[in-house]
Amino acid sequence: MMIVPEIISTIFRIYLSKPAIYQRFFKYIYRNSKYINDSTRNIDLPKKTSIPFLYKKRLSQNGTTSLSIPETSQ
Repeated sequence: MMIVPEIISTIFRIYLSKPAIYQRFFKYIYRNSKYINDSTRNIDLPKKTSIPFLYKKRLSQNGTTSLSIPETSQ
C-alpha cells in the first residue's frame, strides 16, 4: 500500500512529462500551501529551479546566458 508521500511523488513525476500542466500545478500548490497539512511535509518535491526544461535560455547583451521561467498561456 502506497503512503501519501509516494502518491504525491508519483503525481509530480507524471506532471514532469507535461511542463505547462506541471507549471500550473506548481502555481496552485503555492497559492494553496497554507491548506496542505503535515502529512505532506516530508515529501521530496522538485523545485522550479531544478527542472531545466521549464526554463528558457536568454542571451544577454554581454554574451552570457540566464534562465527564466516561461509564462504559460491560459
